[in-house]
Amino acid sequence: MNPLFFIRRILVSKIACLTLPCLFLCVVIATPCIGAGKPLIAQETTSKKKSKNTKKVKDSGNSRVSTDSKDAAPQIESESNAAQTTKSEDIRKTKKFEVDALFTPSSDFMLRYGASFAKSLSPNLRVGLTYLGGSKNKDFSEGTVKSTAVLTGMAVYGEGRFFVGNSFNVVSGIGYRSALIDGQISDSTFDVRPKITVQSIVVPLFLGNAWTWNSGFTLGVDWIGAFIPISGSAKSSLTGNLTSRDASTLNDIILQEGQNLAKETSLTLLMTSIGWAF
Repeated sequence: MNPLFFIRRILVSKIACLTLPCLFLCVVIATPCIGAGKPLIAQETTSKKKSKNTKKVKDSGNSRVSTDSKDAAPQIESESNAAQTTKSEDIRKTKKFEVDALFTPSSDFMLRYGASFAKSLSPNLRVGLTYLGGSKNKDFSEGTVKSTAVLTGMAVYGEGRFFVGNSFNVVSGIGYRSALIDGQISDSTFDVRPKITVQSIVVPLFLGNAWTWNSGFTLGVDWIGAFIPISGSAKSSLTGNLTSRDASTLNDIILQEGQNLAKETSLTLLMTSIGWAF
């Protein structure tokens, strides 16, 4: 059995399953948010309509409607203003800083968990620094051949989040993405240990919504995103009981696969953030 077959399986396994149902779910959830620029869920308080306070006064067997005195009007106005919804856009004017924890159920390069710190320069622009990472063990076997691999991914990037309206936003920036694939492939005739390091300079692009409550609690979802590489490189090494010629040939192939991987656009779905603004 050619070990290259399993090496390619290890490389392909870095991609998470981005199924059509998941993409459809993103479109269904995100469409009303993108179209209206309003929160998907209710804000901390709901708007109340102003109502006139009336009372019935009986006079000679007939009822009539009269309004409260003018002295009660300021109180009614104050209660109505207090009950009005405070928009995320308005809260961003006073709460300048934000710290978030990040999670996504589906991402290439194992970019599953992370954290971010951001500052609002204006209600419509927020800049920040984000870290994402993750790892996963993969096991393959076919016949007598056994293979294992540890896949580790990481990304650090600066971002600008541009708000359109209350919550809908577009994210772009510049950053660094890397992946390490450390594997072992063996059977009765060979034992090969490939190791590949992939590095890329990437431009992150995301579409999402972000909401902030008066209490400082924040919730956001980047419905779909991508890391687009503008440059990339790869390093590879190969050890095992192969002849020097076979090892050299196989290492060249692994290196080429790694270089291709460095130039791949990686996708992210449903990147959820939960945090605090202050």
